[in-house]
Amino acid sequence: MGDAIAQELHFRGTSGRRAGKLDKKYDAKRGCDRLVGEGVIRVDDAGRYQLTDEGREAAKTAAERMDAFLSPRAAARNTVMADFLLASMKLSVGILSRSAGMLIASWLESREADDVSEVSC
Repeated sequence: MGDAIAQELHFRGTSGRRAGKLDKKYDAKRGCDRLVGEGVIRVDDAGRYQLTDEGREAAKTAAERMDAFLSPRAAARNTVMADFLLASMKLSVGILSRSAGMLIASWLESREADDVSEVSC
């Protein structure tokens, strides 16, 4: 059910997107009606939207997934992996082009990534 909310808010996939912008304007009323139909939200007597129990559980699950992805430990891991990937690419290009400067720079970057991984975990 959380996928219905994400899909309605265009968090998944690229349908309706061109060059990073939406093709059409988002119709909030239609989106809310769709979520009401799927049982994720309901409309109270005052006309306000509220999460149902099922919607609350879906929101809680989505928040937990986001917290796991954005945690300091995950950010440090992702940074070390990105640094390693970039240093590896630079090393490969340095070897292929026989560039001493690129080889030295990639070696220095890999040493910095090793230092960070030893400290962060």
